[in-house]
This record gives sequence, structure tokens and C-alpha cells, in this order.
Amino acid sequence: MHEEDTLFGDLTAEARSTRAIQLANDLICFMKTRILMMFCETLSCAFHFKIIFVSLNHRVRKKDTFNLGKMHL
Repeated sequence: MHEEDTLFGDLTAEARSTRAIQLANDLICFMKTRILMMFCETLSCAFHFKIIFVSLNHRVRKKDTFNLGKMHL
């Protein structure tokens, strides 16, 4: 028994080609969804890192301004 026989069973040639097209379309849809999910995860991580970076940068600037103010006194 060939691997193709177990995948398609006793289908006619036309039904096999239709089934192969359906499987290919399902795979394409799955890959598109996965790529979109990865893109969204990347954007989400970048957004969180930007928030953290801006927050830390703001704190550092605030300290520097405070220290500069002390130096002028």
C-alpha cells in the first residue's frame, strides 16, 4: 500500500486532484495565519519594549535634571 493510497483512499483521479488542492489551500491558510500571529507577537513585544524604554529613559532624564539642578545651587 502506497502512502498516497492511505491519504486519498479509493478516490478517482479528479477527486484526488480536488482533495490535493483542498489540502494545499488549507496549508496556505494555516501558514498565513501563523505568519500573521508571529507578526502580531513581534509588534506586541516591540510595543512593550518601547513602553519600558521610554519609561526608563524618562526616569533617567528626570534624575539628570534633578542632579543638574543641585549642581547649579
